Amino acid sequence: MSCLAFAQARAAEGGAGALVVLLRTPDEHPWLPEFYALLSPLRKAAGRRTAEDEAWRPELEATGLFRPLSAAAAEYVHTIDGDDFVALVRSWSWVANLPDDERARVLARVRAMVGEAPELHLRYRTEVRWTRLA
Repeated sequence: MSCLAFAQARAAEGGAGALVVLLRTPDEHPWLPEFYALLSPLRKAAGRRTAEDEAWRPELEATGLFRPLSAAAAEYVHTIDGDDFVALVRSWSWVANLPDDERARVLARVRAMVGEAPELHLRYRTEVRWTRLA
């Protein structure tokens, strides 16, 4: 369900508002461009993620059903080792749903990218948008 369809459904059923949560990671590790090049096609093949491209914003505003959007953000540093990072990637639906041999190949490449660093410090920025019925 798209963000717009969700918001309209919430309005139709008398819901109080709508909430969108986005998780962003800055490119601060030298291996991240290669990582994104490997995983982005898999993610795109799994289906459109309308929350991230924010194409829903003008559509939501055009409905006239909601007040202007509010926004907040918070940052977090996740400290993890290479094996746990690979396990995290393995848990993503667009990786977990791959055929076994393709998933193993992808995860082996991810493991090779992160190398033997004892710790990875992954910065996340969580962005939240919310609104209420007008």
